[in-house]
Amino acid sequence: MRELSIISFNVNGLISFTKRRGYTESTFSKLIDNICVNDEVTNANLNVKSPDIICLQECKMSFGDDLNNSIGCPGNYESYFSLAENNKRYSGVATYCSKRTAVIEAARGFSWLESNPYQFDINQMIQTEELQEIEFNISKIKDRYGISISEIDREGRCVITDHKQFLLLNLYVPLLRSKAEEKEEKEKEAILIETQNQIETQAELSEAVCPERLKYRLAFQEYLNLLLHVLGNACKRNVILAGDFNIILEKIDCYDDCGILDNCKLAPYVSTNTEEISEISSFTTAYMHIRRMNIEMIKEYCLVDAYRHYYPRTSNKYTCWNQMNQSRIRNQGTRIDLFLVSKGLISESIKCEILDHIYGSDHCPILLILKTGELESSYNNEKRKPPGICSKYLPQCKQRQSTISQFLTFSKNGGQINKTIRGHDFKINNKISLNHPQCKHGIPCVKKKVTKSGINKGRLYWSCSKSDQQKCNTFSWIEETNSNCKTNHDLKNFVIR
Repeated sequence: MRELSIISFNVNGLISFTKRRGYTESTFSKLIDNICVNDEVTNANLNVKSPDIICLQECKMSFGDDLNNSIGCPGNYESYFSLAENNKRYSGVATYCSKRTAVIEAARGFSWLESNPYQFDINQMIQTEELQEIEFNISKIKDRYGISISEIDREGRCVITDHKQFLLLNLYVPLLRSKAEEKEEKEKEAILIETQNQIETQAELSEAVCPERLKYRLAFQEYLNLLLHVLGNACKRNVILAGDFNIILEKIDCYDDCGILDNCKLAPYVSTNTEEISEISSFTTAYMHIRRMNIEMIKEYCLVDAYRHYYPRTSNKYTCWNQMNQSRIRNQGTRIDLFLVSKGLISESIKCEILDHIYGSDHCPILLILKTGELESSYNNEKRKPPGICSKYLPQCKQRQSTISQFLTFSKNGGQINKTIRGHDFKINNKISLNHPQCKHGIPCVKKKVTKSGINKGRLYWSCSKSDQQKCNTFSWIEETNSNCKTNHDLKNFVIR
């Protein structure tokens, strides 16, 4: 018997989170090991070193440009990503599992319900008539909201991993937005930053809800309900839902709900048709409707809010804060990051905690610890290979980080040496690689000049060649001697902390 630790953490951009925590791509494995460690706290028992499973939300990455060996295969972990399509740095979830923890199957999103509903039915419980019911319900949800199950998965909001004792659903549930927020999103054409902040002022609550996002949110909820029906009722599996649910379940879970939760007696949820959806214009009405759906989901599928199981009336413990008004300093937040656990599994849990001493995001991580005795031996004895969606199989994650010696190699004919770095389609020749040091990504730096007024104006320096979002903090002055540029390789000056 051993303890299995599971972390859920909305990092608000995994690449930027890495920088905020003081790490780089080359030290990413250390970040994963220490993701729930704060050396400044006096009580070291609050820290969680090297968790068994880490569920991350709001990664804001793309498969093509951001995922590589360092991030996809860090140290003793294997990862499972679901990211938004078309290389949009938006949404996205990732589950990191330590190699001592078995993963016997995995899937991205909900689409497997349509293509292979048997995927997680390890006990062969699904009957033929249930397959017809699944197909019928998928079609019904699509007709009701005009959103297919594949459209739901395009935003990269779910990863499912099968650990035999339980199924783990890593979820980043869509946030309900107003029309004004949706318009601003389209005008900026930028990365969407979703937090719970939209429900924190009365002015925002009075705005009209965006009907397109409301339909998407309702469709997501009903596909999720169908998934829980298949896994829990048809397959008889225990589940753990971990992630950012973007909903407040009780008044105790919010510092100030602006009156939105005053009506505590909720009427039973009744499925809404398309015509009724178009009539919901108030953000408050829509929010209460979705909140009711979540509460009914918890009841119908026999789920337990793990934190409230251990701390039923504890107040002033939150997981998300508005960064714009520094509400975390005053602890004025919301508890929207949850572990929802099957009743049949909650007895195997040991504790659930909010790790609000961990920083780096507008959210803090939450922790669930379970008792388990078979996962480690199952992995070692049967020597299972990771499931097919594991990042280790992706071409960009197979490629090792290039070393300096590789760049210093001359070709036999003295010509150009073409290298492809981490899937990026650019070439370097041996002359450039000799003179240009490498940044923390393992690629040649670019030469830049100081243009700002001051004593260093006009000086040349080396810097990372990537775009601002992906740029590491590599920096080194170029010393000019006898009209020739010579690089200062002093490591103390190479990286600015």
